[in-house]
Amino acid sequence: MADDEFQAWLDEAFENFKAKAAATDAACAPYREREYNLHDGTLTFFDNGVPRLRASVQVVGTTAPNDFLWAWANDRFPPHVVRDAQIARDFGLRNELLFLSRERFDPKNPRVFGWEMTAATARLTDAVGATAVPYGDGESRLTFFLLHDLRPVESH
Repeated sequence: MADDEFQAWLDEAFENFKAKAAATDAACAPYREREYNLHDGTLTFFDNGVPRLRASVQVVGTTAPNDFLWAWANDRFPPHVVRDAQIARDFGLRNELLFLSRERFDPKNPRVFGWEMTAATARLTDAVGATAVPYGDGESRLTFFLLHDLRPVESH
């Protein structure tokens, strides 16, 4: 795929992704407390310590102040939570797309780049939405998640 074709594909993916992201944001916004469990592959949203929503998740990648690292290249993530990122990598390798197949990038704006790669990955999978969760020092360090099967938590 030529660079201009990929850019058009990515622009379309991002436009389609905006609707999914808006729906996810609306559903999850009331619940500022979030906890991910990589062992279970879930992200839980809490209201005053009470779990309210849960999603199966896939990790796309992480940002640091000056870079983006794909989840498939990060050994801190178990293989079962990077399958979607691996799908993006495989697509990138088949189509000779460095953005999807190279481990690390140092874009001008890692946060924007992370959302673009999340949108690209969402286009290739059945994700229902996405979110980014701060880690470490906060806003400059984000883990990007694709959400699958967002559902209310059953109270017992």
